[in-house]
Amino acid sequence: MHRRHCWNFSSSPDQSLNHIGSLQKYFRIMVHYTPVSCALHSELELAILRKSPRLLKWVLESGEVREETITPVDLITRIEGEFLLFNTAQQERLEIRLDQIY
Repeated sequence: MHRRHCWNFSSSPDQSLNHIGSLQKYFRIMVHYTPVSCALHSELELAILRKSPRLLKWVLESGEVREETITPVDLITRIEGEFLLFNTAQQERLEIRLDQIY
């Protein structure tokens, strides 16, 4: 059985405005996320299971492109999109949105 999100607009006007604001925020965030291919997602899942390092190229929020060998740790799904949690060669733990990967 799938769980559905229900929005109750029959409550007071103030509460309804909060729900509408939540909906607007949800859709604004989702518009900017582009789902990645199943092939990339599967490749990352396999690398996580095998704990195998791989070369990764991604775009930072500043627009700078970064490329280095990483070890994937986990895939995380949030309202903002899907994220890869990984360790760099210097053991720095980072997280990037999957649609930022080249």
